Amino acid sequence: EWQSTLFGGVLILNNGIDAPQYWGGPGNYFANLPNVPSTIKAKVIRAFGPYLLALNLIDNGFSYPHLVQWSHPADPGSLPNSWDYTDPTVDAGRNDLPDTDAGVIQDGLPLGGRFYVYKEGSVWRMTTIGGDFIFDFKPFLETTGLLAPRCLTITGEGKNHVFASQDDLVLHNGVDSKSLLDSRMRNTVFNAISTANYKNSFVFTNKPKDEVWFCYPEHGSTHPTRALIWNYQYNVLSEAEVNFRFATYGKDETASDLDWTTGQEWLEGDEPWSEATWKKVIVCDPANLKMLELDDGTTYGGTTFTA
Repeated sequence: EWQSTLFGGVLILNNGIDAPQYWGGPGNYFANLPNVPSTIKAKVIRAFGPYLLALNLIDNGFSYPHLVQWSHPADPGSLPNSWDYTDPTVDAGRNDLPDTDAGVIQDGLPLGGRFYVYKEGSVWRMTTIGGDFIFDFKPFLETTGLLAPRCLTITGEGKNHVFASQDDLVLHNGVDSKSLLDSRMRNTVFNAISTANYKNSFVFTNKPKDEVWFCYPEHGSTHPTRALIWNYQYNVLSEAEVNFRFATYGKDETASDLDWTTGQEWLEGDEPWSEATWKKVIVCDPANLKMLELDDGTTYGGTTFTA
C-alpha cells in the first residue's frame, strides 16, 4: 500500500518496494527521489520540518525494522541533498529504537513540534535538539502501539493524534493519552476485523464534520468494508459501511455544469468555467473506478442510501 507526505509543497509517494517517488508539479512525471541511496528501501517516509524521515528500512538486503533514518535538512522549496549518515559534514543520521519486544516500526506523524514514531507495541517521541545528535529519542507510550501503517491521523484543530492500536482507538496530545472506546465497543469492533487483512485498515480525519474515521476490513474481506466514526466535537461514536481504500483532504476543483454544445455567446454566460470547494474529503473507490467527494448530495456515488 502506498503512503504519501508533503515536503515543502512537494508530493512524495512511497510503497516500501520501489524507490520513493516525488512529483515536480503539473507537466512533470513522477521521478525517483534524488540523493536516496539505491540500496535503501523504507516502509514509510514522512516529512518533519526541513527533514525527511525514513522508517523501518531495508539496506543492502538486510532488514532494520527498528531504525529511523533522517536526511540532511533541505532549503525551502528544495529536496534534501544528502542521506549519508556517515558523512560528518552533513546532518543526516540514523537511530535504532531498542525496544525490540514492542514489534517493528509501523508509521509516524508530527504533533506540536515533535515527531512520534509508532511501533506495534509502543510509541516514541523525537525532539529536535541540534548539535551532534540532531534528535533526542524517548519512549512516550510503552504498552500501546499502532495496528498498521496509515492507522493514525491528527484532529482538525491540530492538537491531538488519534490512532488505532491492536485493540483500541486511542487519543493523545503528546502529554496524556486515553481510550475512546468502552470495553463493549472494543470487543465488537476488534473481534470483527479480519485477522488476515487488518493491515489494510486506515484512519483519516473528516475536518468539515469534526470526525475521525477508522476504516477496517471485516472477516472474509480484503479491503475495508466498515468504519467506526468518532466525532471529536461532541464525543459521539457512529458506524458506516464503506467500500473505499484511501482518503485525502483539501481543495476540490470540478468542472461547472455549463453545456458547451448550446452555442451560447461568451458575453451571455454568467457561470464559472470551474468551481473550487474547500474543506472536502476525497475518497478512492478502485472497485468502481471512481473518486468520490464526501458529504455532497444524498446518494453514495449515485446509489440510494439504506439508512
